[in-house]
Amino acid sequence: MYLVEGPLETPSTRTPRVRTAWLIETGDLAPRFITAYPYPMIAELDCVALTEDLPEHGLEAGDVGAVVHTYKGGSQFTVEFTTFNGRTVAVAKVAANQIRPLAQNEVHHARALGSVGP
Repeated sequence: MYLVEGPLETPSTRTPRVRTAWLIETGDLAPRFITAYPYPMIAELDCVALTEDLPEHGLEAGDVGAVVHTYKGGSQFTVEFTTFNGRTVAVAKVAANQIRPLAQNEVHHARALGSVGP
């Protein structure tokens, strides 16, 4: 079973996030669609995690930031990443597939960031 998450382009200006499930059975050459359902929309002030590294900002997949602005119906975001003492590390414009909402059962993880001063 494979899960695919992301924005769904519609004829209107809405771009809802959906999660789809696909199955490839033994001997099949192509995946078979199983289901699709709404996935939580990301809103301003939501905490999110990166799904990929952003080396130009010194950020790694899993780093947590706060959404400070949404664009294009929720397909792009500006996210602020800070140290635990509140110092801004980066403000990055990202696409919806580069971030994900945090789950209720996740914990924060700390890592050293060499380029940030005292």
